[in-house]
Amino acid sequence: MYFYLPFENFTPIEWSGPTGSLPDGAVTIPNAYDSDAGWYTYTYQASNGCWSTMDSVLVTVFPNPDPGLPPDTLICIGDLLTISATPGLANYLWSTGALTASITITEPGTYGVIVTGTGGCQAADSIVVGAGACDLEVPNVITPNGDGTNDVIDIDLSGFATATMMIWNRWGQKLDEITAPRIVWDGRDRLSGEPVPSGTYFWTLSATRASGLVQEASGYLMVLYER
Repeated sequence: MYFYLPFENFTPIEWSGPTGSLPDGAVTIPNAYDSDAGWYTYTYQASNGCWSTMDSVLVTVFPNPDPGLPPDTLICIGDLLTISATPGLANYLWSTGALTASITITEPGTYGVIVTGTGGCQAADSIVVGAGACDLEVPNVITPNGDGTNDVIDIDLSGFATATMMIWNRWGQKLDEITAPRIVWDGRDRLSGEPVPSGTYFWTLSATRASGLVQEASGYLMVLYER
């Protein structure tokens, strides 16, 4: 920000502003803060010394807008994903050319937006959208014997925002309920903390993609302790 009041046949006396006295001549505010807002007054005197007067200018400091983009995320191929910036701003310019507060995408990539707020102040941000696996793959056998191989269920949830898995025994008793961000089951009954016996168990899985689409699956799982 820069402003200058030229005066002929006058002798400058003082610039003053919200923060106190300022240098004579031009006043520059390279990085404006809230404390810089207010009245700036220039006092000057006639060259013959007979009288002095002043003039003022009001400076308003507008806040920078916040683009408000969400964190980097993943998209499943074939899905639609809506990315939204902060609503209610004056203008939007996306890297796709869109001029709206939100865009809907179908492909991975980097998407940027420049937003314009009050007073013409601008800010920019971008979001990286990667490609998620988006397949709910659950093993049908685990061997939780501590040998470091196939000891647990560990489900890849890339591309999903939330997920819940429930595991039941053959009598319909729920042994565990696990929620995202990571689904891992080590073959233990959550209530007792003890390993479940060898046998067949039933599981259900409900996962919500980043796009909002809910994907559900169910199946059987064998728990074996053979070494």
